Amino acid sequence: MSNLDIIVATFNFMDAVENEYKLSRKKFPPFKSGHEAYAVLLEEVEELWEEIKHPTDFSHFEKEAIQVASMCLAMAIELRGGASEYVSRNSSR
Repeated sequence: MSNLDIIVATFNFMDAVENEYKLSRKKFPPFKSGHEAYAVLLEEVEELWEEIKHPTDFSHFEKEAIQVASMCLAMAIELRGGASEYVSRNSSR
C-alpha cells in the first residue's frame, strides 16, 4: 500500500467516523458522564469483537470499527464539553 493509498484510506475512514458521529447524535443526546460513554463504547467494542470472532463479511467488520471510532470521537468531544459547538459548526456538512 502506497503512502497515497494510506492517506486516502485514512481520510475515507475518518469521514465515515464523523458521519457516524453526526448520525448517532441525531438519535441520541451527547454523553453526560464518563461512565455513560464507557458503557456505550464497551457495547460497540463487544459488537466488533463478535464480528472478529464470527466474521460474516468485511462490510460488517468495517461498520463496527467505524462505530467504535465514532464513540471514541464522541467521548473526546463531549466529555470536555464541546459537543454543541462541534455539532453546530459541522451541521451543514
